[in-house]
Amino acid sequence: MQRPSLIDVEADLPDGVITAVRVGGHAVLMSQGEMLV
Repeated sequence: MQRPSLIDVEADLPDGVITAVRVGGHAVLMSQGEMLV
């Protein structure tokens, strides 16, 4: 697709429980949106 991206994902798992997730990186913007959790 000729849109190079590098995405990093990092999670904190003290005692095997996810307490935080970080997502970042470099990408070519082709769309945007919102996710409500």
